Amino acid sequence: MKSVWEGVLGDVLRAASGARPTPGGGSTAGIGAAFGAGLILMALRITVQKTPDRAADLGPQIAALEDVQARMQTLTDEDVRVFRAFVDATRQPEEKRAAALDEAAQAARDTPLALARACLDAMRRGAAVLEAVHAEVVSDVGAGVFLLRGALDAAALTVRINLRPVPAPDRTEWDAALSTLETEAQAVSETVRAGCAARLAAPLEH
Repeated sequence: MKSVWEGVLGDVLRAASGARPTPGGGSTAGIGAAFGAGLILMALRITVQKTPDRAADLGPQIAALEDVQARMQTLTDEDVRVFRAFVDATRQPEEKRAAALDEAAQAARDTPLALARACLDAMRRGAAVLEAVHAEVVSDVGAGVFLLRGALDAAALTVRINLRPVPAPDRTEWDAALSTLETEAQAVSETVRAGCAARLAAPLEH
């Protein structure tokens, strides 16, 4: 049997494990987030496959989550681009360097913050469909939500390290935004954990 690590997945893992700075924490978080959303999408599609009469109800959820997943993919690419832009900015002529560094630094904070928000969006969507999916894929929804939670935390750390050059008084709004995201993510995680436990304790569906 062919290993899942042969091919693209292995290439991604080797890149993330190598000595180059990209893919780093932000872009790797984006990869994880896209897979987390993917697990929830898989659960929804399997549910529709097993119970076609649910297609009308779950179709909009699938479409919305596909949009969030696509946003995560875009932000993952953007995170890599932003890092390269920051490196390029350090090589600018002295008269242009400060402005280029400011622009790159702002993008290096905006991008992982947007990713964290996308993670919370997908987590909420996972929580919203937990009761609707087929019993056989409840754990996949839970796994997807918890992967998204980890990606959100990783994205938040990326924002925080990129905030270090910013004076403390100017970080207030950023800190508040991150704190709100983390608090809400914790609440969703607890809801999903309890929901999974309840559904997994129920009699098997046939």
